[in-house]
Amino acid sequence: MYQRSNKNTCMHQKPQVRRGKCIKKGQILAYGAATVGGELALGKNVLVAYMPWEGYNFEDAVLISERLVYEDIYTSFHIRKYEIQINQGPERVTNEIPHLEVHLLRNLDKNGIVMLGSWVETGDILVGKLTPQMVKESSYAPEDRLLRTILGMRVYTSKETCLKLPIGGRGRVMM
Repeated sequence: MYQRSNKNTCMHQKPQVRRGKCIKKGQILAYGAATVGGELALGKNVLVAYMPWEGYNFEDAVLISERLVYEDIYTSFHIRKYEIQINQGPERVTNEIPHLEVHLLRNLDKNGIVMLGSWVETGDILVGKLTPQMVKESSYAPEDRLLRTILGMRVYTSKETCLKLPIGGRGRVMM
């Protein structure tokens, strides 16, 4: 299970002791991203080239190896959490949202919630939600007025109130 730190990075620690067991001095309690063999291991040893432009500034050029890029040596893992409030009652979570393009709904399961493992980008729907809206009598279409008069049915329209991935967001759904 991955946990999110206060800086949205991944905290993944693997416990090495069991609940209820006695531990000894010097025993390794957990393995994590910053330890190797029970020893603190921060950073990487890399060789970089640095060249200031005309000798005075420091923001000009740092050259690193392509291997660091292609082998994901300095890749970080960020976790974002998005929530939506769904009221008990008339609101519905569904994957059938009218008037939306099909490609925006492609990642939703049959319940209207984004599927685990899906790749999502800005604007993709994470939770499909419809909120009913009461329509004023004067704005009914003629066929709706007829239904109301003959059958006594109330006509509702639904407003799309989906949870969408914000601007700048993209990634894979984990939990």
